Amino acid sequence: MSINRRNLLAVLLLVMTLAACEPSLQVTPRVPRSLAGNWITDAGRCDAIESQLKAALDVAKARELHDAIRRNVRRVRDPVETVNPRGEPNSWELREQEEQYGAMLGMLRPAVEFSVSQNAGQITFVPAHSGHRNFEPGTSSTLITEFAHLRIISGWQNEEFVVSSKDSKSGIAIEERYKIQPDHSLLMSAVIAIKYMETQQYSLSYHKQ
Repeated sequence: MSINRRNLLAVLLLVMTLAACEPSLQVTPRVPRSLAGNWITDAGRCDAIESQLKAALDVAKARELHDAIRRNVRRVRDPVETVNPRGEPNSWELREQEEQYGAMLGMLRPAVEFSVSQNAGQITFVPAHSGHRNFEPGTSSTLITEFAHLRIISGWQNEEFVVSSKDSKSGIAIEERYKIQPDHSLLMSAVIAIKYMETQQYSLSYHKQ
């Protein structure tokens, strides 16, 4: 589904605004901090957050579909186009959209438990039921998914480990923050901005197993 000029401008403005607010990240924390350990949180809380994200993505999916129909209706008179007269996307487009939004939910779903290993140059997150994530603080990398090409920047801001993932083309911006609390628990917070979706925020407290 293509993006019209007005929506593209809105996406670019969103990403530019988030980029302007992007924190300055460092290779090491100001005070030594270790995230290493095996961490677990309340499964019910994770389920509630997953339901919240799914509801928001369902609304975004409906908005994207409505926008695509409006664009297609305007193209019906073009003999080159093979569009349903009512502007409805083809079945393969609908399947592709379902797959993309399903993949998004899978990536955004918070882990009930995960482990962290940390050394001077690398931090690795290993969720219990998905692939590991390697970060080199102060550097960037690229993650190619079914729905986006994400540029990922990680590093420390004061005592928080920050992971910023963005794709200006698709309008996705995700910021995760991890911080050890005074009671030695791990606070994880996330801000998620996706095209057609209201910005979502949540936080979870993990404790060591």
